[in-house]
Amino acid sequence: MNGSFAAATVQQNFELLAAFTRRKSGNYFAGTKGQRTLADGVTALSPVLPGHEVFNTSEDSSTLLLKGKIALSQEASLEVSYIRYENKHGELDDYPYVYSFSPLTQRDLSTRTTHTLTSKFSYNPADNPLINLVISAWMTDVTSTTVVTSPADVRTYGVEAYNKSIHETPLGRLALNYGAQASLEDSYGEEFYVSYPWDPTSKIFSQSGPTGKRRLAGLFGRADLDVTNWLSFGAGLRYDTYDIQQGPGVLAPYGDKSGQRLNPSFTVALKPWDGVQFYGQYVQGWRPPSLREANFILGTILYPNPALEPETAENFEAGVNVLRSNVFAARDSLKIKASYFNNHYENYIIRDSINRNWTEPRHWINIPSAAFKGFDLSVKYDAGRVFLEAALTKYTDVEFCHQLTGCASKAIGIDYGSNYIPPEYLATLTAGMRFFDQKLTIGSRVTFIGERAVTEMMGGGWVTPTYWPKNTVIDLFGSYELNDGISLNFSAENVTDQYYLDALSLTRIPAPGRTLRMGFTAKF
Repeated sequence: MNGSFAAATVQQNFELLAAFTRRKSGNYFAGTKGQRTLADGVTALSPVLPGHEVFNTSEDSSTLLLKGKIALSQEASLEVSYIRYENKHGELDDYPYVYSFSPLTQRDLSTRTTHTLTSKFSYNPADNPLINLVISAWMTDVTSTTVVTSPADVRTYGVEAYNKSIHETPLGRLALNYGAQASLEDSYGEEFYVSYPWDPTSKIFSQSGPTGKRRLAGLFGRADLDVTNWLSFGAGLRYDTYDIQQGPGVLAPYGDKSGQRLNPSFTVALKPWDGVQFYGQYVQGWRPPSLREANFILGTILYPNPALEPETAENFEAGVNVLRSNVFAARDSLKIKASYFNNHYENYIIRDSINRNWTEPRHWINIPSAAFKGFDLSVKYDAGRVFLEAALTKYTDVEFCHQLTGCASKAIGIDYGSNYIPPEYLATLTAGMRFFDQKLTIGSRVTFIGERAVTEMMGGGWVTPTYWPKNTVIDLFGSYELNDGISLNFSAENVTDQYYLDALSLTRIPAPGRTLRMGFTAKF
């Protein structure tokens, strides 16, 4: 059951919006048709049998949005918003899906409550191309109580200020975008202890964290120069710093962390013909450790690593964009985008064995490098009555370099991140038609999912990547506008009721079977 309500008013000097959404669904059921084993043809696809209920997949969420905007003058405005999100949901634990001796059961529901406050000041005088200023501040508070981990409270604060200036120069039109950002993440996770049933007075340490403070700050600037109407260049520079302060108690001995880095970026774009653009971009990036990677202890299994360093990235992309109209019929449109990407990471963060023997205890470490290469292709055609869309992402190479095993196109067995290696290909094909002056829309979407981009594992470990088999999922969708303010929408997902695993599933949890939805929208 899903429902939402929104009300808004727009006056001369202010705007107000209030909206409420409620979504409630029980545990879903797996599909009944399709391959029942993993890609090896031997291992069972999941402990959940076809057509059976998948425990701990329910959710009951509600979202409240309040938003206001006031015009301080013709050039300046102030916008403030508040969002409250609450969800009572099932919490999936991967342990029963890996070890058959642990039965699948329905657990108590977990709860998560989020409060988000944002404010934004904008100043954009129409007669001054040098000023387009935005200053924003935000705060998010997330409180969670789960049946899998200990209770936690994470509060994050952030501020950002940037300005955009337009300059007419002898070399062409120059756009400058520059500013600063800062954020503070303050997390508290209780030190959690358990006791044996036969000795309730005993206290055995279970976990602590993530607890501590994580500060990020950065200065950035970017220049884009349109030399002619067919040639443009861009260059950017970003300076980032981070500081992680350890939490108290058992986390205190592991020490604080800090670092800084300067990251450049470059782009070039060519428009040799109307509606055709060739582009290339090179971007360096930086990801400091998260608090969970730096400040978390799980019994005698997982400890912090004082030597953990940030990841660095070099991302290259090149491609072509095509936008044409009146191609096959009057007033039709054709959009094509094709690109090649090569993303290389150094000091890539994974979970590894402390003793380098693929066993417990473990911690997060930096391996020398990782690389992801491939291409994206998308085509969209719309002729009013008929529309077609096709998209493809194909990985040509995925490689991890470990200190013990060297470089290989293989997953690392002890790292949970191995289960996030994408499928070798993911393709979608969408087709639809519009009737009755485009009031009725019906269509179908077919999704083709390939096997994981790597199908072997290097090193041992407790985590075995899920090598799902390739599969095809068919969805139907439609909508009908009864009038200008009332519309119906409907969908049938996984029409053929396939029994399959979603790509990037953490473990062997089957996706929902055939699912029917219907919605009603009224505007007044």
